[in-house]
Amino acid sequence: MPGIDGLEFVQRAKELNPDCEALMISGHEESAYIRQAMRFDAVDYLLKPVDIDELDRVVCKIVARIKTRSQQRRTWEEMARRIRDSRELWAGKLVERLAARAMPDEDEVRQQLKFLGSALEPDRPVAAAYLGVVDSLEEMEFRERQAARVLLLAAAEREIETRGIGALAALHDADLLAVIANAQGGTGPLVELSRAVQREIGERLGRTVAVGVGHCVPDAYHAHESCRSARAELIGASLPGRDRLA
Repeated sequence: MPGIDGLEFVQRAKELNPDCEALMISGHEESAYIRQAMRFDAVDYLLKPVDIDELDRVVCKIVARIKTRSQQRRTWEEMARRIRDSRELWAGKLVERLAARAMPDEDEVRQQLKFLGSALEPDRPVAAAYLGVVDSLEEMEFRERQAARVLLLAAAEREIETRGIGALAALHDADLLAVIANAQGGTGPLVELSRAVQREIGERLGRTVAVGVGHCVPDAYHAHESCRSARAELIGASLPGRDRLA
């Protein structure tokens, strides 16, 4: 190859895609050259003229390596999906327990949030918000109901990450989204987050989302008080003629 030899080609290919497989076919018999090829993780090194049976053996070896790596990747992706699903389920259970005041004490709240890796700070003021599609979910098709739930959660999680808010979001009572967020400076950031989610669902699904934001409470252990006021505000915001963000 003009301007580049086989070794340099393999090196550059590996830099661009570490998963690519390389088979060196060369007339160089020097051991130093062969060792260099192996250092670049070449599958094998064949000398010219190439024996067809040997070439077939090495190609089969490469195909087997690619299949194994592909299977490993699918396995890891499946594990990651299950972990993500488990985290969402756990987060939903935690929100449900916080809203129902079912946590035994402050230490339990701290341990649960730490386990989830949540940025919600348990010992600082928090506030809760509830979001729900105003249009009757019973009148919506099953797929549309599922899409509304998924988009509510995805939009909230995206806004939480983008805005750097310490918060926990989870689907609650099946069709409602609950967000419990740190509120050291008041509920302003939670209100803005809720408005952003409200806009996104309106634009993507053409559905109206009502929001209720509760008052600030001293810490996550007392989140049930804010959840209670948020639900009351949500009910009011769902009434005809009311501002959808209460």
